[in-house]
Amino acid sequence: SELDVSDHDYDKLAFPSDMVTTLDLVTMLMSNEDAAKVREALHVSSEHNADGYVEYQITLPDGKTRNLHMRWQAISDQTGRVYQLFGTLQDVTAIRQAEARLTASNKRLAFINTLGLKLNQAASADDIANVLIDVLRDVAGPRSSDTALQYITVNSAGDPQHCEIIGYHSTDATWQTALIGMQILIEDYAGAELWRANPNRLTVLEDAQNDPRLNESEQATFAELDIASVLFMHLTQWGRWIGLV
Repeated sequence: SELDVSDHDYDKLAFPSDMVTTLDLVTMLMSNEDAAKVREALHVSSEHNADGYVEYQITLPDGKTRNLHMRWQAISDQTGRVYQLFGTLQDVTAIRQAEARLTASNKRLAFINTLGLKLNQAASADDIANVLIDVLRDVAGPRSSDTALQYITVNSAGDPQHCEIIGYHSTDATWQTALIGMQILIEDYAGAELWRANPNRLTVLEDAQNDPRLNESEQATFAELDIASVLFMHLTQWGRWIGLV
């Protein structure tokens, strides 16, 4: 259970340089699952004179997390008894974060491609609404969700003036945030400044009640309606606004 680590590894673990490092201290920074995984990997190496590796996550005193990759070689005496595991500790946090961003980006692109292909086949407002309901149901899963298809009126400059609900579906009949025929002025629309500023891409509020891009009034509106996440998608034709999802 004794650890002899370099100064650089002390930095990774956020330990004071005068602290005597032990396996117990290091595993205190891990979840129970990761701690058990690390101990098992070390046990297998020491019992079977085998090299090994393991990756785990630690939580530092400041609340930040790091992903560490540990790889080692088993060193034994003349009788074959392992008396030391010698290796390296690599901080792979940036790599794992980049992989997570890439995975999320790929999922979003796949969603947009699926949505785009199906919308191109739609011939009416009802078709568009049904496509959106089907696709967004797959994303929302068992959670309550509603889909509103809105027609946008614009001024002579092409800027949105108000939205009129022309199609609506909710997975919960007792929980509705809109009615067909309802008109909403753009300036009264929570999150409108965000989607107006990004006319050519999706605007996603994953935590609508706390998103720092929204003002307090907008956050409060979503909280009052018990709305957790919001996705705004523009519909354009020949470069002009025609609708909003």
